[in-house]
Amino acid sequence: MSGIAGVPSEPADRIANEGFNASEASTTFRALVDMFAREVRLAPILERMTEEFVTSRRPALQGCLQEELKSEPGIESRVVPRPDLVYLLREGKDGLVLVFGATEITLPAFARDAVRFALAGPPFVVRDLPGQVDDAGKVVLVRRLLREGLLLRQDEALE
Repeated sequence: MSGIAGVPSEPADRIANEGFNASEASTTFRALVDMFAREVRLAPILERMTEEFVTSRRPALQGCLQEELKSEPGIESRVVPRPDLVYLLREGKDGLVLVFGATEITLPAFARDAVRFALAGPPFVVRDLPGQVDDAGKVVLVRRLLREGLLLRQDEALE
């Protein structure tokens, strides 16, 4: 009798009984692993795992309320990504989609370089954000990322 794609199958009770051939079973197992490695589409599986990991994390939002009480950030403000930030950035049909915890926000696609820089790098001054965003847009972007709890003012960075 034939199993998956021509790999011979044996009744399950033969594995534990006399006559079980470990060498044949090993060959069969290797054939199945090789077939899996050739035929599986890993990209969708890994994308789903990434999405589930990011959305299952609870963001650490210590200090967000205090941040709201501070004055608005300006072009010379110094900010830093929140420590241990877990997020996913992907292209969406309406722009750049930023996912963190159960929150999903859409940002303009032209802000891609600035967002990546802001969330992945060391502390920075708002004016130093790269990309196609003018100074006013940089301040708006940083204000939004601060409000969402993704950035902290440098003096508020958690150690």
